Amino acid sequence: MARTEQRLTRKDLRQPDEFQTLSRQALEFVEANRTAVMAALGALIVLLLAIVAYRMISQSRDASASAAYTEARALLTDKKYGDAAVKFEAVASRYGRSSYGQLAILERANALLLADQAADAAAAYEKFLRSSPPTDYLRQLANTRLGYAHEKLGKPADAERAFATAASEPGPFVAEALFGAARNAEAAGNGDKAKDLYTQLLEKHPTSEYRDVASAHLIALGGAVPAPTAAPGGATVVRTE
Repeated sequence: MARTEQRLTRKDLRQPDEFQTLSRQALEFVEANRTAVMAALGALIVLLLAIVAYRMISQSRDASASAAYTEARALLTDKKYGDAAVKFEAVASRYGRSSYGQLAILERANALLLADQAADAAAAYEKFLRSSPPTDYLRQLANTRLGYAHEKLGKPADAERAFATAASEPGPFVAEALFGAARNAEAAGNGDKAKDLYTQLLEKHPTSEYRDVASAHLIALGGAVPAPTAAPGGATVVRTE
């Protein structure tokens, strides 16, 4: 088989190496533009230092926010609701951009509700809901607690709306919210709506802790209690008598 060989001539050997040529050109460029190059290098160093400093400050702020939030939670656990509300407000104000700051708004509302400051609690829950809660669970929780706050203020129509909103959201408080919406619809004098909500609760959550009370209210309103029946495979379904 024929083989093609490449031979270096003396002329080729005298040609400058490509790497050396590029290196010399780069050095010449740096030498000719020394001021601009040094300025760019200085700017890069400043940027890198700023990034490192930002990360260190962020980590420090997160640690401080966590410590302050933990202190506020301890006050809430000790049933010092007024002090807890003040502490949570401080956390929300100082660390508002952190996850602890946003959660502190909700916890402050909880503390105010437990301290029987329903009006302030309602305002705090509404503020939290406007802040775009990070999870559906927290949004549903806030709407449920807002319903209790309105209920304490003697505003059954507002309470019913808050509970109904919570019941329409995904999360673990659907049964509680439905019961609250039905209870407040009844308190507002809207018997038909209350019957519908009690029926929804009993159909969708036949084994909830609210079943007996909801059934009694539904009967008192002239409604029929859905009766559970056994389905094939052991599942439980509900039919309306």
